[in-house]
Amino acid sequence: SHAPIHFYYAMNRVNLDHVNVFKDLGVFIDQTLSFSTYIESTILKCNKMCSIVKRTIAFNAPVNVKSYLFISLCRSHLAFASLVWSPHLKSKVKQIESVQQSMIRFILNNADLSYIERCQFLDILPLLFKREITDLLFL
Repeated sequence: SHAPIHFYYAMNRVNLDHVNVFKDLGVFIDQTLSFSTYIESTILKCNKMCSIVKRTIAFNAPVNVKSYLFISLCRSHLAFASLVWSPHLKSKVKQIESVQQSMIRFILNNADLSYIERCQFLDILPLLFKREITDLLFL
């Protein structure tokens, strides 16, 4: 491994601090451009939001109500700026997808269907497909 080369930058003769991670337009960017910090913080935020929804909404609430809450409160965070941070590691893809899998199981109250079948029933794309479509539309 190579040691990083640190340059010292100044503005108006004041040295700027060196940082390992910074936030730009809501996305954490680290020096390796892996976006791990952003992905982990987004997963944590969405899991907390999903827990709040699950505690607040009755288990037998209408499917469309639970679905709208998930899409508006959680999924919007999982899709935000995905063109920039879309993961290429399978482990990160699975972590992100697990948030939606858990919530879709709660929405439908049905463990008999596969994840893809549940997504089709709710007319929701798996997050991996959604990111791929977003990437293709951007081209």
